[in-house]
Amino acid sequence: MFSVIDLLHSILYNNQKVEIQSDLKKKLITRLQPDTYYSFVLMSYGNGAGDLQQQVSVRTAPNLLSVKPTRYQPSVDEDWVTIVMPEVPVEAHVRSVLFLWKTC
Repeated sequence: MFSVIDLLHSILYNNQKVEIQSDLKKKLITRLQPDTYYSFVLMSYGNGAGDLQQQVSVRTAPNLLSVKPTRYQPSVDEDWVTIVMPEVPVEAHVRSVLFLWKTC
């Protein structure tokens, strides 16, 4: 039988600690600031071979939208909706970061 500590992973970042069950494959971390560097430490406890940890450094994407998209519908009789998107700066560069989990 496993103890509670055998079933946990931890994510450490910005002096915060998030514990998740080991059977989860992803965890959404909210309230990150745009265009900011973060260092995450991913820890796995009690897998029999000792504790494992991996450090991942990332930078969040810049805030490209200054305002939320708005809905524009000129007539109630029409059966479609138009979404008006705000202007996006052409000099903004965006990269994606994927977190990969390896199970043993």
